[in-house]
Amino acid sequence: MAAWVKAWAQGLQGKPAPDGHRYSQKEVATLSGKLIIQESVGTYWREAAPPLPPPPDHVVTWRPSKDGPATLREYLKALGEKGELPDRVSLPKKKKLGRGMAAWVKAWAQGLQGKTAPDGHRYTEDEVATLSGKLISQESVGRY
Repeated sequence: MAAWVKAWAQGLQGKPAPDGHRYSQKEVATLSGKLIIQESVGTYWREAAPPLPPPPDHVVTWRPSKDGPATLREYLKALGEKGELPDRVSLPKKKKLGRGMAAWVKAWAQGLQGKTAPDGHRYTEDEVATLSGKLISQESVGRY
């Protein structure tokens, strides 16, 4: 029965509820009659999801310029406004990055490791966090 419930829950991922909104993990857990919990629904949905797209080179190698966006956040926002961000890669509506965007920002930050700024000094962790548009913290940069 566990396999059936899992398949049922995975089948509701991204599907609209009768009122038109997409089912949430919490709603699916409730609809199961408490056969599964919200965390299990999240696990099932991640397992069923296609792999995340790798970050494109133009994101990994993005640097601020006189004529362009001053932060990675601004650059990614512009991509989103042009419809150039793939599914599951979006700027956060709250503070925390989703898995797709987190992978892109991490790859970008790692690309700055040991690189020099236009004035010739090496980028510091704080500068990378600031250049990200505060998508990541100085501590996160240090962990990467």
